Amino acid sequence: MRESKVTEYNECSDIRLLTTVYGSMIDALLTGIQAYCNTLSARKAELVARETLTEGCSQIKDDVVIQYIKSGPKIEFTLQAVDSNGSVTKLEEGDRSLLMKCASITLFDIPSYEKPGTILGSLVFSESFMDSEIKVKMREGSTSINSSYLLLTDHIQRFHSWTHSKIKDDRELFESKLEDKTLHEHFGDLLLSGDPVNIGCASTLCMPPEEASLYAYENGLIIVCPQYGAIVLHGNHIRSARFYDGDSSNTVAVLVIEYHSTFVPFIPNHLRNEYGQIVLLFTPKSKAYKHLYSDVLYKWREDEDSPKVRRVDVLPENCHLMHNLIQHKYMSSSSKKIQTSLQKASVLLPHLYRFIDHFSASSVGWYPIPECDINKILKYKDDTDVVPEPEAEIIVTIISGVPGSYQDQMCDVLSNLSKEQNR
Repeated sequence: MRESKVTEYNECSDIRLLTTVYGSMIDALLTGIQAYCNTLSARKAELVARETLTEGCSQIKDDVVIQYIKSGPKIEFTLQAVDSNGSVTKLEEGDRSLLMKCASITLFDIPSYEKPGTILGSLVFSESFMDSEIKVKMREGSTSINSSYLLLTDHIQRFHSWTHSKIKDDRELFESKLEDKTLHEHFGDLLLSGDPVNIGCASTLCMPPEEASLYAYENGLIIVCPQYGAIVLHGNHIRSARFYDGDSSNTVAVLVIEYHSTFVPFIPNHLRNEYGQIVLLFTPKSKAYKHLYSDVLYKWREDEDSPKVRRVDVLPENCHLMHNLIQHKYMSSSSKKIQTSLQKASVLLPHLYRFIDHFSASSVGWYPIPECDINKILKYKDDTDVVPEPEAEIIVTIISGVPGSYQDQMCDVLSNLSKEQNR
């Protein structure tokens, strides 16, 4: 494998700036959408989105990003309704609209720090969504909004990265290097050969997790991503590794790899995160899943020089979103009940049915619902203010005997006594 592919992700101020700011834009837009659904105010949504973007970038310990935010970037936030004909409709403050919405956030004229005086361009991120609101009358007399929303474009990958070289040539070169003696001297024997997995990290920028080909060795991993090349992770770069499979053959397996800070320059910008983690997800019954158990984990456990993997019973909290998405996709695609268009759509939109339940209740009217009834309307289990009833106790007496023992008469006497006592 060419050395340039290993050092391809070295520091580049402009690329780092664009990627980091773009990730903050995604978080800001999602926060703005949620604010709108809770308030039905486009102005409030814009204010929250701007504050989230500025605050998010300010917390990033990167001089280039901080300098850009201090320069006062031009930010534009738009939130509009779109009808079935594609016509844009303005949203009125405080008024509910049953139409689909489109929200977008744009950063204009981003300057280059590598070439002062030049403009890199502009960044824009958009999401389409449906929202549902129910007006709730609280016990103290005030009114609030119970809301839900569904991102219609949530299944579209939010970030794409491409290499300048031809991926086909890189893949052929990489495959020719698999038999290189130098590679085997450093990484050991090949245990898993190019099987497809999902890769991601704890960032909304990397949702949904992208597909990649995994090559696992005795002392390291090589992850080949179709858009931008390979990530070469030697055992010395791995600080720790955790493995979760839910103790079930139908649960998506997760391998969380934590790398040393010195390895950061060799990871694509969009996969860098504050946790220093790369997350690999293995779909049940796939080749990668089977080889992971039969070859990789077994060998790593037996070999002292291999990465040490610690099995965990609880999935790390920052991996829940990724795991739930891949798990839902696996369970839905393996189901034989998928026939209608709605069922096919639910494979890519995990929260579709939950949103439909909320929307079916909210679209009936715009009258306040008493707080005590909202859970019943939404068919939620109401656990509040419920006093558990004492368990009912039934005493059973069994009387038996041989023929002629007068057991029937004894039963009649006891039954009569019981009736008298109950009266």
